Amino acid sequence: MPYIGQTITDVFPTSVSLDTVTATTSLKTPLVEFTDGDNAFTISDGGNVAFSGTVSGAGDNTPSFYGILASDQTLNNAAWTKLLIATEGWDTDSAFSSNKFTVPSGEGGKYVIGFSIATNATMDDGERHIGKLYINGSATTISVANDWSGATNQDLFINHTTLLNLSEDDYVELYAFQNDGGTANILAAHTSFWAFKLGAV
Repeated sequence: MPYIGQTITDVFPTSVSLDTVTATTSLKTPLVEFTDGDNAFTISDGGNVAFSGTVSGAGDNTPSFYGILASDQTLNNAAWTKLLIATEGWDTDSAFSSNKFTVPSGEGGKYVIGFSIATNATMDDGERHIGKLYINGSATTISVANDWSGATNQDLFINHTTLLNLSEDDYVELYAFQNDGGTANILAAHTSFWAFKLGAV
């Protein structure tokens, strides 16, 4: 039983060995350290965590890309139109080209994909604006987002995120629709398209 006045090293051992891994504790930095002699996992007395070695199986969420419209794009009335996402923020695997994301060789799996789309202030009461993902040239029914205008000359904003199980060479595109009765502009400043692969899923 621990007792008052007993040193902490009597209560808690400073080193424990399990096969080839040694765990040590200290009242100085590092507070806790696990090591096999080559790689180490440490926790300092300030709560900082450090690791020397390689993590396997965790994944790094790539391929990944982020793109925006290069300039405002005009949508005709009541027609699905592919958005021309031509300006890249990043593209880790050169998988985004010609306004579409294509799953690279050997990178099939589950992807988080999202988009944001905004119209200028032309939408009137009861009119709507829709965004939708197309996979391999066909519209999806589960990756759709829309917004309705409740007054005259409103700008509409939609945001959508989904999870898709994609195979190698599948490609994904972003389309938009509006029913203002005339043309409406999609605003480049508020329109983006992005995706990343979930690691170790």
